[in-house]
Amino acid sequence: MLMNHLDENSRKEAQIKASIIDVLSVTVLIAAGGSIGPLVLEVFNTLLQHLRLSVENAPSNGPRASDEHNFQEAIVNTVGEFANNLPDYQKIEIMVFVMGKVHLPSENSQRNSTEVVLQTMLLKSLLKVATRYKTVLMSNAFPAAFLEPLLQMTLVFN
Repeated sequence: MLMNHLDENSRKEAQIKASIIDVLSVTVLIAAGGSIGPLVLEVFNTLLQHLRLSVENAPSNGPRASDEHNFQEAIVNTVGEFANNLPDYQKIEIMVFVMGKVHLPSENSQRNSTEVVLQTMLLKSLLKVATRYKTVLMSNAFPAAFLEPLLQMTLVFN
């Protein structure tokens, strides 16, 4: 219901959306306990869509810019809180899913500021999930489909 409420208010002020995300963040313990399979990816997909829309429509300065940035940070924190309450195998799936949302530029391509902000926020989301992941055997933890784009991003940002 909260995700639908966020969708319905996606065109509202950032403060309203941030309040919805804050409530969602508090309730993720309940939601994560009953979430399995595609439902989990749907929640993350919706959150990342709102993150993308916020970055693309954020004003460059002023109080609204600060509000949008706070909303973006709230989404990143909610992604982390939700992932914190998932089993490790789902955390890996979420990390692969988030990495799939990151546009991988080539070393020579020009990136605009919106694209850089979006990549940064997505990588922050990835970091929030990764810091809550604990594995026993690292060689079995991350598939090549996840590691290759991640390594490519490190080359571009260097």
